[in-house]
Parts: sequence; structure tokens; C-alpha cells
Amino acid sequence: MGRNKAAIPKHFSDCMFNLQAEGSKSYFSNCNISEWNFEDYANHFAAENLSHDTIKNNYNNDLIWLLKCDLPREVISYIGRLQKKFREDKDNTIRPQQKPNSTIVIQGDNSCMVNNGTINNNSKRPYNDDNDNDSAPVNKQQKTTDAVDDFFSNNISHHSNDECVSLPDTNGVLAYKEIHIGEEPKEDCSELAKKFYHYKKAVKELAKKKKLFYDTHVNEVMTLNHCLLLKRHQYSGIQKQIFDPDFLASIHSHILNENCSYGSEVDIEFSLDDPVPNVIIMLKNVNKLLCDYEPFTFQYRFIRCIQNIPETNAKERACRTKRVARQDAVLSKIDSLSFSGSKMFGEVKGGDANDQLCAIDLVRLAKFAKDTIDTTRIDKVMVFHAVANIQYEMYNLGTSVTFYNVLLYDEGVYVVAELHKISLPTSQQEAPKLLDQIDKLYNIYIELQKTSTLDADFFDRCTRETTDTPVLDQILEKSQAKRVCLVHFN
Repeated sequence: MGRNKAAIPKHFSDCMFNLQAEGSKSYFSNCNISEWNFEDYANHFAAENLSHDTIKNNYNNDLIWLLKCDLPREVISYIGRLQKKFREDKDNTIRPQQKPNSTIVIQGDNSCMVNNGTINNNSKRPYNDDNDNDSAPVNKQQKTTDAVDDFFSNNISHHSNDECVSLPDTNGVLAYKEIHIGEEPKEDCSELAKKFYHYKKAVKELAKKKKLFYDTHVNEVMTLNHCLLLKRHQYSGIQKQIFDPDFLASIHSHILNENCSYGSEVDIEFSLDDPVPNVIIMLKNVNKLLCDYEPFTFQYRFIRCIQNIPETNAKERACRTKRVARQDAVLSKIDSLSFSGSKMFGEVKGGDANDQLCAIDLVRLAKFAKDTIDTTRIDKVMVFHAVANIQYEMYNLGTSVTFYNVLLYDEGVYVVAELHKISLPTSQQEAPKLLDQIDKLYNIYIELQKTSTLDADFFDRCTRETTDTPVLDQILEKSQAKRVCLVHFN
């Protein structure tokens, strides 16, 4: 091939992608994208005694397959440049296999069936014209053969050979993925539902024009999952353009009035029962009982049956071991021997965490809570966000824990409302300060008991589908450079 190579995206030059593939396609999973060019590909498969034509055909087919994989936009553009350069190079031109009359050729393997006879693809086939184009004239094709055309035109052929289809190099959200902001609210919906839908449309248009940042656009990122973040006097510019801050403050106050009780008197002798039994102690007691009875007696077998009771929530616990789906803390209600559903999620960050990492945690918490509401139809889910060892100049401000209530509030609106913020003491001397906040902790405990099931009609009308993570990844900037953050996490 020529000396000029396709430019590699600098942010992905050393990246490897875990692509589920077999055969020659597995090559792209076992090397970084700097080795996806034809030279490295051919050198790799040359040791397998494959002919040059076979390697070229495999490479061309593998690039077509890569274009349809769920990869970042920059990588898709790079694959398009690789394909363009591969086809432009005369030494690597892939000519279509001619199909004689009354002959059926099935491509894919080295061996093909032709009129019940077997031939080998590696053998040379005659061509009528040595100056054939790389592909048949477009107006004679029955369907599009260009992979890029096929990818973007949904199998609609172009009418001119001069047309050029190129992969988009702009940061368009809709380049090959669509963000669904849900259906528009009904005409008789509330003012909040109408304005929030306009807010989602504005965020969608913003994401089509530029990258979003977790910290600077934390309100907007949550909006794409239909979540409205409410923290007092902390609104983004787009929010202020669409909503009156007093209007948002009134909604926040309404939620606080419904879910918080300030100035309540707590009985100092009140004690919270441990909702989770000490499984270790229970198992020790059962094992002791086994020693008191002879094997194979009725009592012995009965106790063994108790030991063999399976964990009904094993699948749920296994799910939480996945890195992307695991929270730092989960509180679930136990009914008999099984978990009935999660009621609280929590994320914890150290004092050295920047605003971006804290914003990511808050977005994750909102998504976990929303998915729980959608799955269990519970009316609300509580989340907490803890930032530990906050440093301010020469002072250690300790750990700040912020509690939020997430609830399906209106048509297409999941509200994430800040309830309480609690500062944990940093020393024994500051321990009495925790007593000043005991009312808040007690209120949180009481609110966890006040859960109910949403009305079926209200749920069906108001719920919206969660935007999947790959779509969000395309529009979010992963850089951790310090930027302005409109939300205070401590």
C-alpha cells in the first residue's frame, strides 16, 4: 500500500476494544486500533498460509462488519478512512467475482458450491476487462454494495456514480444513534411536563452541536434520562431559560413538605431495630445443633434442610458484582427469605475526587433509582451521595452526605430532589454536632418506611424509557480537566 496511512484518533491510539467475534474478525479484538491497517492485518494472516486474495477479501468484509459495530464516533470515522484508502490502492483492489449465466456462487468460505460442483476461491478467475472498476455501475446494481452506503442509506442506492458518501466527522448525536427523549406529553398535561419536554429538546439540540461534560452539564445529562435535578439555587443556564427559578423552587418546596418533617422531637431512648439478621451467628447456632443429634435422624435431617435453603436473591447479588452495575451501597427490604426490592442506593467518593467523578456518581444514582421505579412501580427511591474528607484550604470539613428523593412526579418527569445534607464529625470533639442532626437522620429512616405502589394508570402515562449507556457515551466528554461545575457536591 501507499506510504500515507489513515490518521489514527489520538484519544484511541492505544485502545483495544472487546468485540465479540470469531475467525478473522477476532484480530481486531486482540490488538489496538493502530494495527488495524491492511499491512499489519496481512502480516498477521500471512503466517497461516492464506493467499493474498483471500486476505484482501477477508479484510474488506471485516471492515464492513466493524462499521456496523457499536464503537465511538471517532473510531467509526477511522474505519471509514481505512476502507477508503484500502479501496483506492490499486494493489489491494477487491474486484467483484463474476457470476456466469446459470451459475450460483455462494461466497464466505474458501470452498463454494457451483452447480453441485466444488471449486476453490483461491483459484484465479478470468476477467473480461483488466480495467474494470472496483464495483459495477450503480445504475446496474440490484442493491447497494458499498458498505458505507449500506450503513447510512438503509439499502437505498445512489443514482449517480459521482456521489460520495463519507462518514461524519462532526460530533452529531444522531450520526448513527438516536436519543429518544420520549413521547410528547398530552395536550392537557401540566405546565411542568410541557416545560420539561422543551428542556429535553433543547438539551438534545445542544448535544448535537457539541460535547457535554459530566460536571458542567450534570443537569442536562440527567435530563436525557428524564430526571430533573432540584438543588436549591443551583440551576444551569438552559434551565433558567426554560424554567422560572421560582417555579422550580416551588416544586422543590412541595416535595420537601411532603417528605420532610423539620424540628421533630426524637425520643432519646428510641432504638432502631437491625432489619438484617446476623447470618453468621445464625449459621453458627445451626451448626451447633447438628452436633447435638446423631446423623440421619429426623432432627438431623430437618436441620440439614434448613442449611440447604437456597438464597432467593442470588441472581440479584451476582448482578451487583459487575463493575458497571455495582453501587457502593444498596438498601433492600427483606420479605421472609428474599429481597423485595431496593429502596436506597449510595455512592461514596474520597476527598481527592474532582467534580467530574462526583457528577458521574450522581448521574448513576439517578439512573439506578429511575430503573428501580420503572421495574417495581414503587412511588419513590432514596439515594445518598457521600464525599469524604473534604479539604478547604487548611481545614478538613469532614464527610458530607447528601440525601435525595427520586420519584415519578409528572408525565415524563422523574424528580431528583435534595432532602437533607448531613456533615459527619471529624473528631471526638465534634461528635456532639451529630446530635444536632439526629432529627434529619430520623426523618430519613421514617421516609424509608413510607413507600407504596404507584397507580397503574398514572405509571403507564408518566413513565419513560431509560436512555442506554452507549448512546450517552457518544455525546459525553471523558476528559477530567477542571471545568466550572454548577452543582455543589459538598
